Amino acid sequence: MIDIVHMTTEQSRNSLVKQSCANYDAALNNCIALDDGAAPGCPQMLTHSLLCKYFKNAVLPTEPGLEAQIRRPREVAKCSKCGAPIAKTSNRRKYCDDCAKAVHRKQQAQYAKSRRKESTNRA
Repeated sequence: MIDIVHMTTEQSRNSLVKQSCANYDAALNNCIALDDGAAPGCPQMLTHSLLCKYFKNAVLPTEPGLEAQIRRPREVAKCSKCGAPIAKTSNRRKYCDDCAKAVHRKQQAQYAKSRRKESTNRA
């Protein structure tokens, strides 16, 4: 039995199919992989279910937050700084990749400042 994953309206409106899918033909608005002479239409554009194997394996991983929302809804967290959805890879993860770099840089600056303040080797 195939486990069909259903997406919410917000998730299915994502333009990943139009932007990143190599099988999507924008001029004809259909799927090249399913083309047998008739215009089949892209299954991802027509339904709210995750049916296309190419989309699941090649296109969806380019958006880790959306992939986590769709495939593992219980393992999705929000970034503590910006609120973007992030895939929980560990129980320590609090920030998305962009915010993590900024927060780490800020923490290191505070640490260096406190170390300079405590230093006794000043002239």
